[in-house]
Amino acid sequence: MIANEPVAVAGAVQILIGSVIALLVAFDVWSPTESQTAAIFGLYAAIVAVITVLVRSRVSPVARSEP
Repeated sequence: MIANEPVAVAGAVQILIGSVIALLVAFDVWSPTESQTAAIFGLYAAIVAVITVLVRSRVSPVARSEP
């Protein structure tokens, strides 16, 4: 699956990270401060950037067809 659909897997990982954080906050398992929230968003942005770079190397571009 990872080799055939790297973009779908990358998207699923990103959604999983956000969902876990949302569930922890929604069920009062974790109550982040403003600085913790900022740090989590910064880390999340870095993870998304790394995933994007890794996935981009696995996807081959397709030439546009002229109409």
